[in-house]
Amino acid sequence: MRLSKLCAFMTAAVAVIALMVAMAPAPAQQQARRGAARRVIAARGAAVSPLRTIHQTLEAAAKEMESALPIYDGHRHRAIELARMAAREVRDAGLAASGRSAPNPAAIAGRLPAAQRAARVPKGANAARSRYTVQQIAASNARMQAGMQQLQQALQQLQSMGAPNGSYLGDAAEFTGYSLQAANQGLQFIGR
Repeated sequence: MRLSKLCAFMTAAVAVIALMVAMAPAPAQQQARRGAARRVIAARGAAVSPLRTIHQTLEAAAKEMESALPIYDGHRHRAIELARMAAREVRDAGLAASGRSAPNPAAIAGRLPAAQRAARVPKGANAARSRYTVQQIAASNARMQAGMQQLQQALQQLQSMGAPNGSYLGDAAEFTGYSLQAANQGLQFIGR
């Protein structure tokens, strides 16, 4: 008699556990719910991560400069690429800080300093200014200057975080500075 009660109890316990497992959301569903909740919170105007703000500012700067004409002796292309490199460093810093991406020690040890990586970014192609009107060039210069303002804003935010050299954020600050230099060189080229 006791054995049959024990078997019945065990069968009921297994059925309850199976039911709980079947009703529990899958990890992907939980992840989707968290992502949706984050989007709702961000849509309501809640605080946004400073890293996200910097990343968005750098991406916006690159996009603004990309909308300018290719008349800056290739410096525009270099400024865009360096701004994108800075944005990637900020993204990687955010992933590492959140624990979603563990840094690969071998990759970090083998990374070149930011100055050497920036030096490898080539100047892009150049179009003759004679192809464009004075108004088009003035509008293009305004886009480059707007991009530079966004770069300066991102650089100030990065510097206020006090990131050490060689870290993701330190490298992002260096790339942002190099991007500013390249954009300035492009504007100086036009001013000749």
